[in-house]
Amino acid sequence: MTPERVADPGLQPERTFLAWQRTALAIGVNGALLCRNATVFSVLFGIVTLAVAVVLAWAAHRRYHSTRGRPVSGILLRIPGAAALSTALCVCLGVGVVAVALTS
Repeated sequence: MTPERVADPGLQPERTFLAWQRTALAIGVNGALLCRNATVFSVLFGIVTLAVAVVLAWAAHRRYHSTRGRPVSGILLRIPGAAALSTALCVCLGVGVVAVALTS
């Protein structure tokens, strides 16, 4: 007797892709709001934030299409240091947003 297959193996990569899309959209919206501010620092920081959002959306799209239909164990973090890099990027973005908020 074989157990019934409960979940589709392709759903997990799709959920991850959709989560990263939402994250990229939120970062992009924050970048656009920073660009609306009149100070030079906030506009430059907003442009960098928009660029990060585009790269994040591209990376999510690329990863989803490379893992679709295959089991994802073992290919979660192919890039060495990807977790440390994304953590450092989030901290830098947070510090920049606080700096813009305090100087406005």
